[in-house]
Amino acid sequence: MNNAKGQCADVVTLLRRWAIVWLGLFVPMLFVALLIKRAGLTAAFIWAVVLLLLWISAAVYAVIVPNRGLHDRLAGTWVVRQ
Repeated sequence: MNNAKGQCADVVTLLRRWAIVWLGLFVPMLFVALLIKRAGLTAAFIWAVVLLLLWISAAVYAVIVPNRGLHDRLAGTWVVRQ
């Protein structure tokens, strides 16, 4: 992983990249789990489907542009061969 300057990305940048990917899925799904208790199953199911579709669309974008996925653009990293 390289940063915008072409140097190896530091640990903080890599953690930010990881957080964008996984917390971007975990936090909304946690919200859906809390919504199940309060609002009911139908509203939670709709939110879960919408959030999952958004996450899948980001994954598809990462497949289409494998060297520069959305999470890499947000974190400021580039995948390079070693």
